Amino acid sequence: MNRRASLSWLLALGLVIACGDDAQAPNEVTTEDLAGIWDLIGLELRSTDDPPQVVELTDEGITGTFTISPDGCYVLSLVVEDSEPGIQSGTLRVAGSELWVAGGDCQPGSDFPDDRNVLTFTYGGDTFSMSGDGVVWDFDDDGENEPAVQTFTFRRSD
Repeated sequence: MNRRASLSWLLALGLVIACGDDAQAPNEVTTEDLAGIWDLIGLELRSTDDPPQVVELTDEGITGTFTISPDGCYVLSLVVEDSEPGIQSGTLRVAGSELWVAGGDCQPGSDFPDDRNVLTFTYGGDTFSMSGDGVVWDFDDDGENEPAVQTFTFRRSD
């Protein structure tokens, strides 16, 4: 799968969040804390190989925004250079030290489905990042995808 085609798969992937040194402990963060408009400043794929290989997709021209409402409805929009945006929407919820994400129609206040993505996270006020496994990428352009961990990093824009 070529890199441009691979980027479209990123919209369907689970997310895990990490951030800077001034981060609150996850159990102190609420969904309302994450509400706002976030600009993508980093999207890293790291292979699970030893040693790991790393690709920074924002260096390859991907841009995006992540909009989160106080009730947990979200819209993630990623754009690969000269392409239409890929858009994913759904519901997220902070649950202690986890971030639960379910794509599809926003369902604030409802029970989360069993097939939700469960992510760990930290939050630093104006920056937050999301990382998760279950991703594949052709790191060495040999036509074979390797397992990877993805990390989205955002900066608050509102």
